[in-house]
Amino acid sequence: MNRTKIEYLTHTWNPIAMRCDPVSEGCKNCWHLAICKRQAANPILSDEVRDAKAGGEPILLDKELKAPLRLKQPARIGVQFMGDLFHDDVPFEFINKVFCVMQDCPQHTFQVLTKRAKRTCRYMQATTPRLPNVWLGVTAENQKAADERVSILRDCPAAVRFVSVEPLLGPVDLRFGDNMKSGEDSGVGCYPCENGGIRHQHYISEPCGRGIDWVIIGCESGSKRRPCKLEWVRDLVQQCQAASVPVFVKQLDLGTRVSQDPDDWPEDLRVREYPA
Repeated sequence: MNRTKIEYLTHTWNPIAMRCDPVSEGCKNCWHLAICKRQAANPILSDEVRDAKAGGEPILLDKELKAPLRLKQPARIGVQFMGDLFHDDVPFEFINKVFCVMQDCPQHTFQVLTKRAKRTCRYMQATTPRLPNVWLGVTAENQKAADERVSILRDCPAAVRFVSVEPLLGPVDLRFGDNMKSGEDSGVGCYPCENGGIRHQHYISEPCGRGIDWVIIGCESGSKRRPCKLEWVRDLVQQCQAASVPVFVKQLDLGTRVSQDPDDWPEDLRVREYPA
């Protein structure tokens, strides 16, 4: 487990050696895959780890698995950011052991971020009690990803549900979701937005308590980064503020560079909030 420069975390924890696979536009310039390529050729690493990094079967790293148990001071820990805990190739046996460690570390807050929303929700609904120190999030880099993943996240039992809109690749509207099912539709239209017609879900302001609790926003980084307009960020910040949802702006595209320093940003985008 390592200290991290990710602003909303203190540590990252990668108990599984693995190589992830691209599933959507946000994966195009994935830094994890570049690191895996180097590690797969690193003679210092064991044959098992190098094989896992080359795309072989994931392996559970026993020493790393127990790392949070050795950290006594409360920490904000990103879980399996080198990959995806809910990748199809990760056995549920491994996931169970990861959750057992998180359960045994109530002093820490664990943030599990995935692009595999369906597998995540199946697991959470079937096998895992809701742990108060485990936050569950999905990546939604564009509207298509948001529409596919956020509604599924809302059905996952979790103490905190969050959406990471990073890398932000286009405008994303988190205010409206799919129409409610017939059994859920009150028949009197949509009272939160007073639009009449069929009631629909509100991802970030659902009055029934199944909404989103936190939103992270950030541009893409790296030499091949794709543009991220400030107007897209501003619109998301305003959506969250209107819904009283905490929002954390991680980094901005300032044209010639990426900035993590809020002092460089427009004043209205200097927002770094956490769930209560």
